[in-house]
Amino acid sequence: MHDFVSLSHDLVMRLLTMRSIELDAVASGILEKKQQSAPIYNPFKRAVLNTEILCSTVALGWSRCSPKVAPEAPMKAQTVLKTLELIHERRKRISDDQVSYRVDDVKPQVQFYNHILSCWARSNARDAEKHATSLIQRMEELGSSDEALSPDTYSYNNLLNLYAKRGDVSSAEALFSQMQLLDTADVFSYTILQNCLQKRFMSRGRNRDLKDLHRAEEVLSQLVSKYESSGFRDSRFRPNNVTFGTVISMYALSDKLLKEDNELMRKTRKWKATEVLENISSHDDVGWGALNAARVLDWVISLSGRENKASRRIKGQDQQGATKKGLEQVCPSSWMFATVMDSLAKSGMGVEGAKRCDELLEQNIDLYKKLGVSELKPNPYSFGVAIDAWAKADDKISSANHAEGLLMRMEELFLPVATNNRRDMLSNVPYNIVIDAWSRRSGCAERAEKILRRLIDKHEETNNPYL
Repeated sequence: MHDFVSLSHDLVMRLLTMRSIELDAVASGILEKKQQSAPIYNPFKRAVLNTEILCSTVALGWSRCSPKVAPEAPMKAQTVLKTLELIHERRKRISDDQVSYRVDDVKPQVQFYNHILSCWARSNARDAEKHATSLIQRMEELGSSDEALSPDTYSYNNLLNLYAKRGDVSSAEALFSQMQLLDTADVFSYTILQNCLQKRFMSRGRNRDLKDLHRAEEVLSQLVSKYESSGFRDSRFRPNNVTFGTVISMYALSDKLLKEDNELMRKTRKWKATEVLENISSHDDVGWGALNAARVLDWVISLSGRENKASRRIKGQDQQGATKKGLEQVCPSSWMFATVMDSLAKSGMGVEGAKRCDELLEQNIDLYKKLGVSELKPNPYSFGVAIDAWAKADDKISSANHAEGLLMRMEELFLPVATNNRRDMLSNVPYNIVIDAWSRRSGCAERAEKILRRLIDKHEETNNPYL
């Protein structure tokens, strides 16, 4: 990829040199006035060589290169832009009948600028932010006289992505507020800001701010409100699995992170622990994060139901605004269910948490049967989480029995399925969990050995390499 883009870059720079030499020749009077004007530009005619499109394509190639493999990519792309801008400025001062190409053929378009912004957003260079903001300002200046060159949603999202990558929450928040005022924010803008908040939330030590968790949900709430207020028609604000999944995963991890903060407070001197204590004082209930993750999952399911009703109503009115079934539909996923179940299993809620896992597993299966969306298809991991929850719920035999019952049901669903998809293949992990559950209960060694023999038999029967 890098070698191909580098070669393309050299060819485009040679083309720009030819364009510049032609302008020099006109300026010096070497080229006489042409008898026939330049041909009318037709973007669908292959014979017309559009210099800007070639330059933009090279910039796109640089934006796709890994910053580790091609650290020079942003500067290379920007060099092409500066050269093209100079040629365009010179070409504007020359009449059409003196050169072989039109002004628009060498006029940089907003997409070209966006590709370079994407390069800087992915770059590891220390001055990437400086170059990106400078380029945005340049676009704003050009946009004052030519609205087509004003920064668009993709432009601002690239800069927002740069802030998120570096964990600069304050700059990301400021830019996001500006985008809301300009009405250029879309679902990806909200998602990028959420990722920025999540990055700081998951950091270690004093950089972590549990308020980021509530702010991420607030951002999600704003997005949902905009989508609902549009009558479920404006796809720019349609939440997706990432927007909801980010908040769910943050809540799911919060119980573990709160335990780490509790440990930090115990190791910190009393006069230094005030800030940590303020963060965790209102979130110290057992399973607080898991229950909130389940609440957000219910929110997704409820929103999906309301969207389906609106979609049926819209289809009755007109076909243009109808929401398509599938990936364009607000819908929970089996990953969301599994994440919430895993947080409940590890929350320390015991049997109550295990029962909630059972309820969520059944809800996942029922929704998949009802909607038929592939993202909702239950997988062995979901069952494995529920098995783990029951295996560790308490020391009673009934809990181990329940875990074994789920294992049997899991075999019925996934053992007969012939697939090469690793996610849909049964593994030895749930068997090991049930074996461990029986081995930790007195007088149940025979039950553990029975599961072990069952595992061996199933492996020989199916030749599944993961059993």
